[in-house]
Amino acid sequence: MQRTHAKAMLGAGAALATLGLTFAAGSCGDPPPAEPPLLPPDGAVAFDSANNCGSQGQFCCGDLSCVSGYTCQQGFCVQTPIAIEQDSAPPGCGAFESCGGACVDPMSDPSNCGMCGHSCGATECTGGICSPTLIASGLTGATRMTLDATRVYWTSAGDGTVRAVAKEGGSSGSMAGDILAANIASPYGIAVDATSVYFTSEGTTAGSFSDGMVLEVPNLKNPPDAGSTPTVLATARRRPRTLRVDATSVYWLDYGVSTNDGALLRCPLAGCAGTPTVLTGVLGMPFGLAVTASRAYYTESGTGELSVVPIAGGNPTALSSGQQQPSGLAVDASHAYWASTGDGNVARIALTGGSSTTMSVVMGFPQDVATDGTNVYFTDTQSVAGEGAVMRCPIAGCSGPPLILAASVPTALDVAVDDAFVYWLGSDGTLMRAAK
Repeated sequence: MQRTHAKAMLGAGAALATLGLTFAAGSCGDPPPAEPPLLPPDGAVAFDSANNCGSQGQFCCGDLSCVSGYTCQQGFCVQTPIAIEQDSAPPGCGAFESCGGACVDPMSDPSNCGMCGHSCGATECTGGICSPTLIASGLTGATRMTLDATRVYWTSAGDGTVRAVAKEGGSSGSMAGDILAANIASPYGIAVDATSVYFTSEGTTAGSFSDGMVLEVPNLKNPPDAGSTPTVLATARRRPRTLRVDATSVYWLDYGVSTNDGALLRCPLAGCAGTPTVLTGVLGMPFGLAVTASRAYYTESGTGELSVVPIAGGNPTALSSGQQQPSGLAVDASHAYWASTGDGNVARIALTGGSSTTMSVVMGFPQDVATDGTNVYFTDTQSVAGEGAVMRCPIAGCSGPPLILAASVPTALDVAVDDAFVYWLGSDGTLMRAAK
């Protein structure tokens, strides 16, 4: 079994000593001072001691002593390296890893970036992370996105548009993508099928966010410059947000305008002739939604629950309770996966119920998740103060820190995956992708 290289585990952007260790200065994990501490005069007490580790500007992890997890190296408190489980390394690998019997450096090898077998494709590997590709830029208040075989689609609440761009990215003159619909009041959730793009409009403050709508436009590869005129599928909704579709229906979550007036609703793809079907109501700030052939799964940030309800009708069942602000949600054939922004947990539970399992705990606020059946991908909106990251764990969970796919990205929001790439929206108005 291969694990993420020790340097990658310490996080992108960390200052690394020549031995692959992190100096502690000011507090554990801070960058080292510009100059090393002055060496002691002959006969003085050596600095290489856990209880006497330097002076003269050296900031240790606790007075002059190194706290647990740090050792003294040449007058510096340095983080103890994480053990790496490797193949039987050929002679002479040294600090490198053995991948398939060859010595490689996961910090720079594009075929084994961050860990054995993680390929960057046509991009470079720097610091154990594949270089990302800019797909679109200049997005204003982008909120949610989805994919089909050739394009990425997203909603932009800042300018009231729904847009799309080729997965390879837009040209320099159209990096903001094609407009599919415009003049929408706070567009939010989005889903696509072969013929249409479906999305929600949260409504307006003037309407107390009770004038939300569910809408549809044709999925045109060459839309008009100002977008198509939307077809209204449902009206008078209470701040509709996350949305999904299947072969017959569109499903969405009304977030509500108070703490417990949310709902999960369904409407035929052709539109609701009357009132939408309410699958369940009185929800506390619902956020994540996933739909299978017979069930709908959803998270409630306000109540801390992950629940399931039959789409044909019936009572909801709580699969997991006591979560700390569960948000993004994804399912595969056997499990549901979600992120909890309140405690940094990414967790899973069998679709049949039972005990939940924590897959990873991150430093910041994980918000969205996606899965391809092999790994779970998730965003961390503040892995470092003011920054964000995109990471992955095997569906069984991470045995150590997650593999970092993108780091130092401005607040990574929504995430999606296809066969080769992971895509994410950034709070700086960018849409990016990297080798998954």
